[in-house]
Amino acid sequence: MKKLIYIFLLLSVFKARAQDGILFKIKYMPGYSYQMSSAIKFKINPSLSGDTAIINKIKAQGIQQPINLDIGMDVKSSVNTGKLNANKSFPITFIKGDAEINGTINGTVIPIPAHPSNGSKIYAHSLEDGTYRVDSVSGSTLKDTSTKFISQMINSIQHQVKFPEHPLKVGDSFTQEIPLNLPISANSISIKIKVIYKLISVSDGNAYFDMSQDLNMALTIKNVIVNLSGTGSGKMTYNIKNHFPSRYESELNINLKGSVDKLNITATAVISNINTTVVTSL
Repeated sequence: MKKLIYIFLLLSVFKARAQDGILFKIKYMPGYSYQMSSAIKFKINPSLSGDTAIINKIKAQGIQQPINLDIGMDVKSSVNTGKLNANKSFPITFIKGDAEINGTINGTVIPIPAHPSNGSKIYAHSLEDGTYRVDSVSGSTLKDTSTKFISQMINSIQHQVKFPEHPLKVGDSFTQEIPLNLPISANSISIKIKVIYKLISVSDGNAYFDMSQDLNMALTIKNVIVNLSGTGSGKMTYNIKNHFPSRYESELNINLKGSVDKLNITATAVISNINTTVVTSL
């Protein structure tokens, strides 16, 4: 009977918070384990025209048009946090699990080696501002430049969804720009995808968001011309108690037109992404 009353009171609190608005923030908490799984799929269909000599060289490698390129990545990782210290800091260990990568071109399997950092551990600690500082990787002391780079990478994970600083009610929305790096020739171009999150409902201790995505870019660098556009959608489930998304899924459809020297490229691509996180107390 007491357990039923507790559950009823807990649900009442969540309902009241939903009506008053909830201040969302993604953060790791001391004394918890985060088991993460990520599945990413790329479907790319490029078409080449222009310089016959270049196209013939590509055909000589066994690649015929139309080109259908499929790449899949399944990555598992975990994060374990220690007890809160007297200075309000706590240790945190990031463990990179195995990454299974597979790909095909026109149905033919292409070999993709596993990343050499599989199984590595990153040891860090929390700071007062809610960010993290890396101490070492797999027990080895890092140079300052390496420490800074990995610290930035880890902190960026926490801010993949940048919630506003004010509470949100059901029906409220906010906009975030997410960087996307696009390798073109010898350059790497950084563009941004605009994502609009809308809080749809709050129930059973979870907040449910719908997402819409949009990108549009025209770029010319020396002899490289690229026009890129795309739209997408997705959903996110945020666990209020754990201050963390338990599921994040999106699909982005991209159209690309470009030219490099005497070669013209048009392509369509679909990028789908599903991330899940299971949070448990240690």
